Amino acid sequence: MGSLRYNSTSEVDQSLTSNTPFRSDGARGYTVQGYPSSPQNGFLVFVDALGMRRIWENEDPNVVFNKWKDVITRFNDSVQQSPIVSSLKYFNIVSDTIIMSFSENITAYDHVFGLLQNPFKYSLGIKFPLRGAISHDVHYLSNLLAIGPAIADAASVHDQIEMIGIFTTPELTYKINKRGLIRNSNNVILYPQINIKQNRTYSGLALNWYKGDDEKILLFLSNQAKCQSEKGIKDKYLNTMRFCKYNSKFEK
Repeated sequence: MGSLRYNSTSEVDQSLTSNTPFRSDGARGYTVQGYPSSPQNGFLVFVDALGMRRIWENEDPNVVFNKWKDVITRFNDSVQQSPIVSSLKYFNIVSDTIIMSFSENITAYDHVFGLLQNPFKYSLGIKFPLRGAISHDVHYLSNLLAIGPAIADAASVHDQIEMIGIFTTPELTYKINKRGLIRNSNNVILYPQINIKQNRTYSGLALNWYKGDDEKILLFLSNQAKCQSEKGIKDKYLNTMRFCKYNSKFEK
């Protein structure tokens, strides 16, 4: 394999790769230090890189490392700059999975989606597609482990999702809808057919990342769908293209 290089655009705090709890400027301290002493109650974001094996099989490992470092940095910076300033925040990386926690009331869901926008679009721009789920419930956090109902909900739904994007779990969608809070915005869109395994779908809130005129993204998705021989992988890209087509109706 040739000595390929990827020009990293940002630097990341090396402590992030050691699963260090996140503390933003002005926060009253870490969300956790060592082991948890009390439960967190709020949003849990569970995101990973879709098809990491295919990525590292086709690129120099150093290129993959640098791209992932940049993705982590974008999320970290976005969390720091988020209008969610009163929340206890947690930022953790485990291999190719990013876990974020925000101890905010459910009414803040649009802000959570908002801080995911730029990092997600950046990842697609460097051909590092992400897939994730957002829950809202009790969870326990430490620098070594994240457990509890919110983790179980987000992780299990994430494992089922058959497309690129970040989505509310059915449970969180229900909670938001029950309070009459569901609405489209620049950050979020209600998508009626989030694709999950066994050819099933559910209606939920999706990160509103496609703005209807990004031909480069559509070309990337189309090329990936064409070159995949495995039906399950091809379908993930086709399902994402259907989301883009649906979403473009609201951007005109």
